[in-house]
Amino acid sequence: YSEDGVIDMSGGLVASPLQWYLPGRDASLMYLSQTWLVDGEVTGKPARGFLFWEEAWMYPGGRLYMEKDPLHDAEYLTWYSWANHWEDGSCEIGHFLFGQNDFHVAVTADSAGAITSASVMDISVTRAEDGYWHDGIAYAIDGVDWVCEPDPEGHMRGLGQMPNPQQEGRIHRVDDTRQPDLYMAWGETVPAAGNSRRR
Repeated sequence: YSEDGVIDMSGGLVASPLQWYLPGRDASLMYLSQTWLVDGEVTGKPARGFLFWEEAWMYPGGRLYMEKDPLHDAEYLTWYSWANHWEDGSCEIGHFLFGQNDFHVAVTADSAGAITSASVMDISVTRAEDGYWHDGIAYAIDGVDWVCEPDPEGHMRGLGQMPNPQQEGRIHRVDDTRQPDLYMAWGETVPAAGNSRRR
């Protein structure tokens, strides 16, 4: 992709595209995503990173977070899209969503061609002292422990007090001690929805 004097980036898909679907009578969402590793220049400066190409398909008049959004019906607590790339060239990507009423999505894909979709999922959000941002998310997905480690500088600020504060971080299996040479996790939590599922 190139815009003269603004951006000139190229790259390729790092894993199979992913999709998930949240059905509903009055609100529904089909989410498609592709994850690319790109490099080049942005405003004349060298840049390298992940490009998440994501599409939300909804009922006519539907808008994420606004109108006919089934995530509200599912009382979602968190949603993250993420990717990790290691020095050996391998890569893993995923989407983790979780809410009340047994709603969960945990789909992953890797550069070797493996694709997973979770059957069982639970989470616990650790809130920062202000009760708004999070200091970490613990995931249990099909018997495997995962974690979201937020970047202390990765807060989306300047938009006021959003109901779903956006944060950058890193998602990985707890027992995976490898350090990626490139990573990205961008997502949100919803403080009003709670820090865990109601039992």
